[in-house]
Amino acid sequence: MTALAEPNAVTFPPLDQLEQYTTVRRGVTREHMLTNQAALDALHTGQPVPTGSHVVLVDYQSDVLHRYLIAQKMGDGIDDWEYQWSWHC
Repeated sequence: MTALAEPNAVTFPPLDQLEQYTTVRRGVTREHMLTNQAALDALHTGQPVPTGSHVVLVDYQSDVLHRYLIAQKMGDGIDDWEYQWSWHC
């Protein structure tokens, strides 16, 4: 069986340039959510998130970094998001 995946243009953002805006805990899972200040400002004022913005979920399992889940706004439409994940190495 062959698996096919569509290429994706999502980039991994510099995490030190993002703002942490919430933490969610569920059992052994702890998730930190990060985005840029422009995206936070837009969300607070009910405006569209700027194209190019990232939302990163940093996933910890039993307090050990497990993976990163990344969403990136790729266009002007409300649904113009692409997604990628990366294991922590």
